[in-house]
Amino acid sequence: DAPLPNCVFDPSSVTGTDFTIRYSGECLTSNEVKIKVIQTANLRISVPKVTFCIEDAPVTIVASDAGGRFSGRGFADSLSGVYSPSLAGIGKDTIRYELAFEASGDEVCPAAATAIVETFPALMVDFITTDCSGNTVTFDTVNTSNRFSNIRYDFGDGRSATTARASHTLVGQALTMLPSL
Repeated sequence: DAPLPNCVFDPSSVTGTDFTIRYSGECLTSNEVKIKVIQTANLRISVPKVTFCIEDAPVTIVASDAGGRFSGRGFADSLSGVYSPSLAGIGKDTIRYELAFEASGDEVCPAAATAIVETFPALMVDFITTDCSGNTVTFDTVNTSNRFSNIRYDFGDGRSATTARASHTLVGQALTMLPSL
């Protein structure tokens, strides 16, 4: 039986799905009404991560209720839930899952769940050594057509640099430069 404070049934205040309301009184014929509450607000999608590299493998997006359709640039098949970053392309993409819950008769209750993901390009940077004197090497980026929000060199000895042109001095070691073929 459903809770009826002030003789009002509020579907948002219940957690179940099927309710029977029985009513009777001196001047009323006893009767009952069956109500099915469809919890469309509970529709969810589970996205394994929200940032991708363009070369990442496809991932499966899972919905809390089966039978709906996925949309977004990264889906080749709207029913499978397989999201491909390479298919989505670089930038933000809205993943949308739509499901029409069956109500009574021919009626449906539409519901949707969304998530925003972002795909980043593969990092393509070339470096040159502009100075190699003693144990100090200076690096500089060649590919200046790409504008990066930040750069970080990790020299492997606990020291790093965050500028496009960086120098590093090896302490207590001789610098060996191998020619490239």
